[in-house]
Amino acid sequence: PNPTLPPFSIKEIEFFGSPKTILLQNENGPCPLLALSNVLILRNVLRLPVQCVASSIISFDELVQLIGGLALDDKKSAPDNLETLMDLLPTLAKGLDVNPKFCEGVTGYEYTDKIVAFDTFGVELVHGWLIDPSDPNHDMFEGLSYNQLVELVISSDSSGKVEEIVKGDAARAFLDSSAHQLTYHGLTSLHTHLPSNSLSVFFRNNHFSTIFQHDSKMFLLVTDQGYSSVSEVVWEVLSNIDGDTSYVNSSFQKPSIQDDYTRSSSLQNSLPDPDADLQAAISASLNLGGSSNPPPSSNPASVGVGVGVGVGVG
Repeated sequence: PNPTLPPFSIKEIEFFGSPKTILLQNENGPCPLLALSNVLILRNVLRLPVQCVASSIISFDELVQLIGGLALDDKKSAPDNLETLMDLLPTLAKGLDVNPKFCEGVTGYEYTDKIVAFDTFGVELVHGWLIDPSDPNHDMFEGLSYNQLVELVISSDSSGKVEEIVKGDAARAFLDSSAHQLTYHGLTSLHTHLPSNSLSVFFRNNHFSTIFQHDSKMFLLVTDQGYSSVSEVVWEVLSNIDGDTSYVNSSFQKPSIQDDYTRSSSLQNSLPDPDADLQAAISASLNLGGSSNPPPSSNPASVGVGVGVGVGVG
């Protein structure tokens, strides 16, 4: 056991009339293991131990053992995937590197072994950081990932070639204008892609959340510790890109005293400063001799849109 890792608190909610015990964020924020676990809990795939429910907490190590045990019990899991998963799970406390692509739909990521945790359990990892096909720069960004877009910015700063400078300026403009890591085209694409009553993991602002589409609306499971004792706040409505939000209860209805619960989204509170973070990524690249991956940050909210965007310790 690792006593240095903070445990996850547990909250009791209802999901379509059935009692569920979901996990809340620890001080590291909504990490990928938290979001994945809550999807499995709401799907009736994962059940928390009775003693953990009674104490209202579960340690990170206990959660890793539960998830690992599920994978071992699943006869469909490929041996290679299992080995990769067992190596990966303990590292998820520090986040997960993901590299979104902007023109390949809501499931468009650079594939790495680190996404095997989602694949093993049939959980989609989705994002809405997409460029609109009608954008004049869409074709220029076709097939490019976040890291590659930042590399365009970096190379254009030291290039004397007009074509590279134009591409670099376009890349910088898009990253600046989409600092929320969610675009209107991405929001529409999520609506279209996610089946009704489906549960997935949503990536945005280096955070991983449980997303649910119901009655043509999208909701994010509220895992903020501040709502641990507020039974009327279960889901956050995902209906715009700027972070302003409202909350609903387990019946997907507004709480009786909505004003008490309406605030700027936790995503909005951690929105990056696009200029500062892009400059930090470029600076890190130069300092590290051309590597576009920044050093790890101990502050999840400060990671912003740095290269290797999913360093999301959140």
